[in-house]
Amino acid sequence: MKKAMIDQVLLGGFLFIVIIVFAATVSDEKAGREKAHDLKKVTNTAALAVGNYYMFQTKFNDKETSEDISDSILDETKLGTEVKPNINYTWDDLAIPRTVTASISNYNQKNFWYTLLGLNSFTLQASSTAILDNGETNTFVPIAVNGCNNSFSEGSTFDYILKAADLYNPSDNVGFFGLRLPGNAGGGQSTYSHLKNIIDDVMKGKDSYYDFEQEPQSMPNVLSADIDNDVKQISSSFKISSFTPTPMSIVEVGCGSSSRNMVIERVFEITMNAVYCGNGCNNPLSGNCSLNNLNGGIFTDMNWSTAGNTCNNNQFFRINFTIDKIREKGVRLE
Repeated sequence: MKKAMIDQVLLGGFLFIVIIVFAATVSDEKAGREKAHDLKKVTNTAALAVGNYYMFQTKFNDKETSEDISDSILDETKLGTEVKPNINYTWDDLAIPRTVTASISNYNQKNFWYTLLGLNSFTLQASSTAILDNGETNTFVPIAVNGCNNSFSEGSTFDYILKAADLYNPSDNVGFFGLRLPGNAGGGQSTYSHLKNIIDDVMKGKDSYYDFEQEPQSMPNVLSADIDNDVKQISSSFKISSFTPTPMSIVEVGCGSSSRNMVIERVFEITMNAVYCGNGCNNPLSGNCSLNNLNGGIFTDMNWSTAGNTCNNNQFFRINFTIDKIREKGVRLE
């Protein structure tokens, strides 16, 4: 009887110790998970800090100073100060858009019970990548759509018609406009020929680079002289009768824009689905043609064609595109 009681006491004590150790190791594991979460916060902060300073303060010119600034921000927290020597920055300047990754590897999380019981300590890692989006794209065609009072979203499809810059107004929701890039100071036919050549390159899969540091403006043209020529020049690049859907990038202009100064807000990566030549408006040079019927349908009062390679003897050029991605200038986590 006495021995049985002793056995029960020993068994109870053993079970008590097992429960305590189990609870303690679970607590250590929870602490490890929390530390992993905290390390991720540190790499998030580091990636955003180094990316913002590099992009906006050094204009992509000084990685070393940007990393120093990031490290100084990490000094604001105890954990940041502890792990700062173990943070590595990896830059990818060839990516479009560019990226920087802040990573911590082999952080040794020591816990009391794991150490007491001779168990392995936690080895933790964390990594965060910041996207440095300067609107960089290799598929840019100098075309703008008006974003003032309009709502664009990814996955949406739109029909737009070519308009000369003289017709731009902040409430426009059916027109797209040709842009003049820096270094192309010509006007009239030579300017639209330049635009045509850029479109032609993108249609052939060649690179056409753009970023937000450029400041394209609307093309200087005399409306009455150039609107027909615009249609001929631009449509010839799309080769309407043999056109196939093509990825490209255009820009959105904001409410501060005017017919002679387009203010770029965002870059749209699009799929150009279809292009058309159009006729049917009695007075295209007036800028007062009806582009909507009474029910709100777009361009239903015109005759549209996909025949031929150019819109010779046609008054309008229409595009249909889907927005695949909207890109804003800034630094964000991947």
